[in-house]
Amino acid sequence: LDSIEHSHSSTALQVDLSKRSTAWHVQRRERKATVRRDVRARMKLARGIDASGKKTRHKAWHRRKPTHRLTCMGKRRSEAVETTYVEVRPAESSADCRAAAHLRALSFYEYPADRSEYAQRSHKQMKTDAEWESIEKKLTGKEVGYEKIQVMCLVATVPEEVLIHMKALEPSFLSYKIPGSEQGDARCVVGTLDINRGPRLPAEELAGILPRDNPQARGYLSNVCTLPVMRRKGIAKKLIGASLRRAQIAGIEILYVHVVEDNVPALKLYEEMGFRTEAREKTNDSKLLGRPSRLLLRLELPS
Repeated sequence: LDSIEHSHSSTALQVDLSKRSTAWHVQRRERKATVRRDVRARMKLARGIDASGKKTRHKAWHRRKPTHRLTCMGKRRSEAVETTYVEVRPAESSADCRAAAHLRALSFYEYPADRSEYAQRSHKQMKTDAEWESIEKKLTGKEVGYEKIQVMCLVATVPEEVLIHMKALEPSFLSYKIPGSEQGDARCVVGTLDINRGPRLPAEELAGILPRDNPQARGYLSNVCTLPVMRRKGIAKKLIGASLRRAQIAGIEILYVHVVEDNVPALKLYEEMGFRTEAREKTNDSKLLGRPSRLLLRLELPS
């Protein structure tokens, strides 16, 4: 009798579970059907068709071009980052130089896919330390070849919260972070460049020739870079614009910059800011040095 009762109870339990499962699947199908109907209705409304099938808008409405606000939404968001949060100033402290050095190590070096993460970190650390020491020596006139060249390092910074909001912080972000006070106003370097005042850069064959009567009024932009995750956001444009004003104040009349010939975005940016091509690096020279051919761009600053 016990075994018979047990079999009856197990059979009833299986039937109950089967009913529950069937009811759950039915409800699930009904929910999906409701969602599909809602999506279709929204799509019809977007095309200008109401529930009865009549067109509620002009037949060519769906072919109209989006408004300026929609087409430029991403651009406006990028410009908001530039105009509101980005601050460009000279590197003054050792922390500024350290952050700029690490940013250059991130921007100027690419690694093959088979390079281990540890090897990449070690190489970046080595390059950061070397560039940090080089920046500080250049600013003080102690770097070899820069004794007669005046160098100013500019950094573009944003609040740390901006990178956190954009989820753009890397594991090594502390290296390009400038500590703030206890109020939490720490900032991160997202762009940097050097303004060099002098006739030519050390060990550089591709040099400018103007102004001929005053070589000391000649200047060069170098080490121009932005944080990879913050590119195409107007930071480089603001950084270069600030460097033009600083160069003009420093007495520079003609400003030069070297650009890789196939770097189309950079060439377009410099041309928008008034730079024009003065010379092209010889193919044999670039092959000998193992790098792409470069252009020398020139901009005459207002007096």
